[in-house]
Amino acid sequence: AKMFQAIFQSDCYNNYQVYESSLYGIKQRGFLEGNSSNNLLIYFQGHGGNPCDFSYYNRIKEKILDSDYDILTFSMFGRGFNQMDTISFPIKVNRESIYDNNYIFNKPNPSGSHDIIRLFYDKENPNIKPLSLMLSSPYTIINEIIGNYENVVITGISGGAWYTTILSGLIPEIDESYSFNGTLPLLFGIDNNSVGDFEYVYSTLWNERDYYDFYFLSLFNKNNLMNRISYHIYSELDECCFSSPEVIYFKNVIDKLNFNNLKVVIFENKVEHNIDDQWLLNILDL
Repeated sequence: AKMFQAIFQSDCYNNYQVYESSLYGIKQRGFLEGNSSNNLLIYFQGHGGNPCDFSYYNRIKEKILDSDYDILTFSMFGRGFNQMDTISFPIKVNRESIYDNNYIFNKPNPSGSHDIIRLFYDKENPNIKPLSLMLSSPYTIINEIIGNYENVVITGISGGAWYTTILSGLIPEIDESYSFNGTLPLLFGIDNNSVGDFEYVYSTLWNERDYYDFYFLSLFNKNNLMNRISYHIYSELDECCFSSPEVIYFKNVIDKLNFNNLKVVIFENKVEHNIDDQWLLNILDL
């Protein structure tokens, strides 16, 4: 990751630093705001685009910055302030043929669909998988910053909660994770509304792993002590993606494990696919 000059003019971002990282020229950015030396909240917006367009994010940020926290804000790959007019990467078009030149995907909104990354293949670096295009840059930015804080919390909504789930499993320095309407173990995807994008269900990663792996990874620190906190929060009647009955089945399974630090929360009769900012702030004691 590297620092670069702020180029975004927005009432939403005031005193901030911008971190940028790229892979194959695909740039992703994180906005860091605040003056805390102790606490950091990492926030991922979902498919909706720019976090500033959502009132719950703005309320969270206002309270966080008033509570001795910094906030590091991300859009998803190809969305919001990570949207690009043109992206390019090497691809494999069939089992025998590999383009030597980069694949150019042009307007309109080419990076809005994540399914295009399924084509990624670099014959010079065959171990780099398509999900790297989505995950490597925020992973790099977070690891650039995280050592400056004693307490780190991560949260996100929908596709941003997918990032929350994966990255909290991969980065043991993240102390608490709160995933809103973001993932379910693939076994529970019984409702067609729960079928997600390439990264969610079609990546070859899910031939070998399931979201359970990341839920449990997010509980262990780098010394293999199970002292981290992981919450998965859903709307019972979610208008988008994860709802009853599958979230109830999932909650029943997790409740039977009786872990103090792995919890499933379901807001009864709630339809909205969003973050309950007051609930989050309350559980963070802010």
